[in-house]
Amino acid sequence: MIDSLKAGSNIVEDTMVLVSKLFDSHSQAMGEEANKFFSGMVEDVYEPRHWFSHILDWHCQAEDLTRLNVHGITRGEERVQLQSLLTILKGGELKGSWAPLRGSGYVDAYTTGGFTLVSPMDEGLVLDNGELNVGVVVVNPYFIPLMSTLKEMYPQHTFIKAENFPAWVDNQKKKGD
Repeated sequence: MIDSLKAGSNIVEDTMVLVSKLFDSHSQAMGEEANKFFSGMVEDVYEPRHWFSHILDWHCQAEDLTRLNVHGITRGEERVQLQSLLTILKGGELKGSWAPLRGSGYVDAYTTGGFTLVSPMDEGLVLDNGELNVGVVVVNPYFIPLMSTLKEMYPQHTFIKAENFPAWVDNQKKKGD
């Protein structure tokens, strides 16, 4: 399924087909993952889309979060968000805005969508040459069943669950020391 779509020339059409196939094959698992949050299996969280924000607020140091540039994929329903991610990763470019994760002084990056693209610490999300510079892609709980497929499709990128983000930040700080 994955290999046959990589060769296509139209990114939007290719990703639309891929999104349909991924939803067809993973929709039950994705629904079950999201339902864990509503059934009380995860304490103090009322919606899966707020899970990453919860992690940031309770388990990360604010000064570290100001050093990360982020693009949150929040618009549209889940299929649209997945298509946006695949289009960005396949095309290697980001159309839209990004902001510091916290402490921007204006509007911080959005973290309530399906995916959050985070730059390496102290680097831009897009380099001066226009190249996409993603340190990690944080995956909303709903999309966790797709992580192994996404890793297979884009081995050059790192995909993590929100609860693993504080450890990723600590590793970034160690790299800078």
